[in-house]
Amino acid sequence: MNISRVPLAICAFLFLNQAWDAHVGPREDFDRLVQEVQAAPTDDTLRERIIAAALALKPAPAVPTEARRHLARAQGAIELAKQPEDMHLAIEEMEKALRLAPWWAEGYYNLGVVQDKARRRRMGELTKAVELRVFASFEEDVRAGFLQVYPIADEHLIAALGLIARLGRFPLRTLDALHLAIAQGIHVRRLATADKTMAVAGKTIGLGVVRFF
Repeated sequence: MNISRVPLAICAFLFLNQAWDAHVGPREDFDRLVQEVQAAPTDDTLRERIIAAALALKPAPAVPTEARRHLARAQGAIELAKQPEDMHLAIEEMEKALRLAPWWAEGYYNLGVVQDKARRRRMGELTKAVELRVFASFEEDVRAGFLQVYPIADEHLIAALGLIARLGRFPLRTLDALHLAIAQGIHVRRLATADKTMAVAGKTIGLGVVRFF
């Protein structure tokens, strides 16, 4: 074996390795992150990274059709739920959707909504009849112009994850953090809430708070 050739071989290997790394673009990096998040779905740091990576891609990554099917099944499970424990089927479907599309802001929001409904039904705070009346009243207020609806964007989810980390001393749920992140994003100055945790968290980030409790 010619020892003098070994350094040249090492240099050639390092050069090729660096060239490969340089060749890997945002799309390839995004695909790698998808696999990492799917392997560790509870890792908030990885989730934040993949959402940021999705924002950097032009065009934006498409949500797989199968993920949207799981969302539709979750919505169907909510409609069919007769007992509070039946809501776990909807939660499972939403979690499956997010395993396929871990960057999907709307998916995280819907998971938060389902989890909140399940909790409230389990605690006896919400029945299906009351839920339908509240939603009908909400839609009427939107039509009358008393309320405005703002879309959920990926940057809101990144901000929400940041708020959860920053406000770790409060038991802030993902859905609550998303509401606070959107409030900051649209530059509102006052928050109206019937939730004590939301009220304290809102005040902590500098919002004026109107309380219904």
